[in-house]
Amino acid sequence: MTAFSHLKKIACALAFTALAACTTNSLEELRRTTPTENPYLAALSAEYLAFAESEARQYDWASSQHFADKGLAAAYGHEVEPETFDNWDIGEDYIQELANARLQLITLLTPDVKVAKPGLSARALFYYDCWMEQQNEAWQEDDISSCREGFYHSIRILAGAPEEPEEATPLIFSSSYLIFFEWNKWAVNEEGMKVVNSTVQDLKDSKETEYEVVLNGHADRSGDVEYNLKLSQKRAEAVKAELVKRGIPDERIRYFAFGETDNRIPTADGIRERANRRVEIFFNQ
Repeated sequence: MTAFSHLKKIACALAFTALAACTTNSLEELRRTTPTENPYLAALSAEYLAFAESEARQYDWASSQHFADKGLAAAYGHEVEPETFDNWDIGEDYIQELANARLQLITLLTPDVKVAKPGLSARALFYYDCWMEQQNEAWQEDDISSCREGFYHSIRILAGAPEEPEEATPLIFSSSYLIFFEWNKWAVNEEGMKVVNSTVQDLKDSKETEYEVVLNGHADRSGDVEYNLKLSQKRAEAVKAELVKRGIPDERIRYFAFGETDNRIPTADGIRERANRRVEIFFNQ
């Protein structure tokens, strides 16, 4: 058993006696951190954030912290390597496939590819790490399959496969992109436009025709509840308008307004917090 796996077992054993510590310090910091302007690393940070949140909800504090740390590294502009076998207990029947997949991933993720296809490159790396983590646990077969299929789906497209890619089962916790807004504003700024453009490019690169885009609009707690609900709706509508301008069919986009009810960073009422003024973009492809 690796030291990391041992820590996971200890964390799980202590979970029910320490429920007040519902997140790790790394996850709290990642929630507060505005990602780098590098589209690839920003997308990778968002993927790790969503995964760390999911692991925390399952009381898997060790995995949550591990992937939050990787998310922080990406958010601060540092390159992140795919997982290695040092941190995980992988059954002998699966080691060779994962080793081959890692080599394929490293070969494909060149600097030029990361620039040309930032979101897809980020998802390929994320899916590999997710696959490794889920295979280590070796009991959630649906999640293992989703991560594995998502990895191969992304790799096929990155490799320029001419055939129509097979549909991969999307991970419900995988957030593709985040767009942040200035206080009391709903116009998409220059930084947000880069995220919109990356989203559109990845959707077009995938050649998928049955995708759906979901936009979740949010506000911080600096206004009243009714106003913030309308503000979050305007933000989602603004992102939708930009996507439509760039050729994404209107009928493939749904949006929802959450107002101030689902903050990334919990605050007292009346507090301005940029991390909570956002639109989250989810899509399967």
